[in-house]
Amino acid sequence: MMLAMMFAALSLTACGGDDDDSGDDGGSLTSLVGTWDIVQAVYYVEGEEPEYEDGDGAYWVFTANKITIHDAGDVLNGRSVDYTYSGGKLNISGIPIYTVTELTSNKLVIRSEPIYGSYNIITFKKR
Repeated sequence: MMLAMMFAALSLTACGGDDDDSGDDGGSLTSLVGTWDIVQAVYYVEGEEPEYEDGDGAYWVFTANKITIHDAGDVLNGRSVDYTYSGGKLNISGIPIYTVTELTSNKLVIRSEPIYGSYNIITFKKR
């Protein structure tokens, strides 16, 4: 009887609502999947004024495990690569590049990890 109770407890614990595909903002991997047009990119460099750019037709396509970036200025332009999204972090090709700061059904905002005092924030709108 004790063994059966332990098995039941472990089974319920294992099934207990783990949500590995959600971000800290409440957005889930399911919300991320789709085509996202870049609305604006803001580039911040320490000691300088921010630089604002519109999307210029650039967009990203997310499937359940691949991302294809369509942006002439990006080294990944047109290539499909693996990505993961967990705990609010967007890892592209195994590199933790972005933090998702907002994810709703039609808006995505990501912030790049700072490198030498510079980072960017990209805002997307879902098609």
